[in-house]
Amino acid sequence: MLQRQISFDLTKLFAIFIVLWGHSVQFMGGGDFWTNPVFEFIYSFHMPLFMVISGYFFSSGLRYSFGEIFKKKITQLLLPVLSWVLVISISVYLWRVFVLGWSIPIGMMIKDILLSLKGDLWFLKCLFSCYMISYLAMKACKKEWLACLVVNLFFLLVPSFFGEMFLIPFFWMGFFLKRYSEWVSKYQKYLLNGSFLSFIFLFLFWNGRDTVYAAPIHTLYNWEIHAIDFTNYGTALFRLVIGAMGSLWIILFFKEIVHESVLTKRMGEWGRHTMGVYILQYYVLQVWLSHYHFSPMNAFIYNFVATPIFAAILLLLCLYCCRLIEKNRYTNFLFLGALFKNKEVNTCK
Repeated sequence: MLQRQISFDLTKLFAIFIVLWGHSVQFMGGGDFWTNPVFEFIYSFHMPLFMVISGYFFSSGLRYSFGEIFKKKITQLLLPVLSWVLVISISVYLWRVFVLGWSIPIGMMIKDILLSLKGDLWFLKCLFSCYMISYLAMKACKKEWLACLVVNLFFLLVPSFFGEMFLIPFFWMGFFLKRYSEWVSKYQKYLLNGSFLSFIFLFLFWNGRDTVYAAPIHTLYNWEIHAIDFTNYGTALFRLVIGAMGSLWIILFFKEIVHESVLTKRMGEWGRHTMGVYILQYYVLQVWLSHYHFSPMNAFIYNFVATPIFAAILLLLCLYCCRLIEKNRYTNFLFLGALFKNKEVNTCK
């Protein structure tokens, strides 16, 4: 395995924390969150940041054959989705039938499983399709820029089911950050300051309803009416630029400040569990706890005291659960996508 970069592990830890914080703001208030300043800040770049980091390590997978990388990514990204959906759906069905006494046909459970497979944990499915399509393009095209162009055009014209059209540019941004890492390191301070100032300027004109959830984009060519469709493409361009500047700023900020130490190594280990935390927080926070809300409180206390503390506690609990799941090689394989290797568990990062 390639030696990990502690700054990226800490960036991932920060990224998953703000995901929990943003979801806490979104789901625990019980009111309109679109114009909440914390929500607006986090949702301007949080998922693009994850995709940039994923793209940064994409080139290491190009040394594998298609069959090898397909198997690895199926195991790493899609198997956990299937495992969690089956366990959650079957458990809920059994609880309702045998504990609550509800009369539910088994066909309803099967329908629930199929709907959950389609809707739950969308980012992992998005990352899988972005990775595999990009892999095929890189193998087919001699030029990296041509592969990038082909993949982005593909998702502009072919309907994407898991946000690929929104996130694929950030995946390739991460790839080129790695490709030109020496140049980036040479001008790191200038890029850091420039991306920070650009992000702050763009944020002045950003609001929560510019997110892809409120202003979605569709294929450039509308296949139903056979016409070009530019709906929300201006917003999409703005979203692309602010997401890129925010992601670049955060990545370079951590590269600038992080130095190897016992503390950073320990926290870096936490950052390697972001996929497990992402999965667990979905079912705990977005599905279960979203039915409960904080009592009405001062906006400042809610945004900067209650929700970040709640997010931090949930993060620690999820990390602890990930460590428990890791202890058994089979649960690690099924629920965290770790691969078996020489009778030991090798967690795919």
